[in-house]
Amino acid sequence: MSPNPNEPASLALFRATLEATADGILVLGRDGGVLHFNESFLRIWKSPPLSVRGTELERLLQAMSRTLVNPTLARARFDSLLASSAAEC
Repeated sequence: MSPNPNEPASLALFRATLEATADGILVLGRDGGVLHFNESFLRIWKSPPLSVRGTELERLLQAMSRTLVNPTLARARFDSLLASSAAEC
């Protein structure tokens, strides 16, 4: 990631933090659209960046579920996480 002189320092720090972790990180907006993700997320899910950026959550989950052993269980867990996040907002 190259520094952008027009990017506020806090946003640059946020992006650097996302990239510094080995964990795959996906940040969603309240509307379910993909806001941010890191390279680890792409590597783990074997996904090219253009297939993730701006994608709606449902489409992304369908694509990801093809690689899971138990997609139904994973989807239930993910939906539970989304519901608890929505309740906190």
